[in-house]
Amino acid sequence: MRILYLGSFDPAHMGHYNTYLNAKRHFGEPIEVCVCINDLKGSGVFTPEERLQIARSIFRDAKVGVYVGKDAIKELILSADAFVRGYNDEADKSYAVKLSKYYGVSDLVDKVHFLKIDDEYADMSSTNIKARLFTDPEYVKCAVGELGYKMLLEKLGNRN
Repeated sequence: MRILYLGSFDPAHMGHYNTYLNAKRHFGEPIEVCVCINDLKGSGVFTPEERLQIARSIFRDAKVGVYVGKDAIKELILSADAFVRGYNDEADKSYAVKLSKYYGVSDLVDKVHFLKIDDEYADMSSTNIKARLFTDPEYVKCAVGELGYKMLLEKLGNRN
């Protein structure tokens, strides 16, 4: 069975890792982490290679790959038996429908397994991490690890 965890991971963080661990427990099988770069989220902060580097530092025991462009990601989606997605509330679940329409893969929604994000990670997002880079560096270091923190500082500029 091929189970994928798709995301933009810009950058990958411990909230993502929490969903990954929940998925491993849920399925009892390996989960592939797929860093997907597409037009749905814009260009982001990190290049595909940088996202991959940070993701590998977070998901140390997982197979991690990077997929760029609509065709590559559609092929990836078609190759999967199941997908995992973390969510906080019902609004988060609508993203699977958006992906399904964008990629023209109607059965994608049926293959998604939504896993509730643990409360301690519920407010953790790449957006929140970037916003707290200079006001709460300890939070950011815990969220993205030393490598991710260093790379965020390099990309967004050290204001200290």
